[in-house]
Amino acid sequence: MTITKTLTSIPTATLIKRLRRVSLVPVAERRCDCRDKRGRLKKLYTTFSEAAEIASTRSEVCRKGLNIYQCPEKLGWHITSNILQW
Repeated sequence: MTITKTLTSIPTATLIKRLRRVSLVPVAERRCDCRDKRGRLKKLYTTFSEAAEIASTRSEVCRKGLNIYQCPEKLGWHITSNILQW
């Protein structure tokens, strides 16, 4: 079985979801399945510096310390108000 035949037999939505988890899809289109305590999808930042810039701006506005951590799926970075435990 060729790879072309294999890929065409997979529904498009499923294929896109699978490809978003690997580097074959541009970084801007990647998604993770991480969710917050309310069950909503978390915002994924592509670089640490992007997440740090957003966290800094939000910290000044809400006067609350924010932390940055790597996505458990290794697709990017998340911001949290929780205290990180190393």
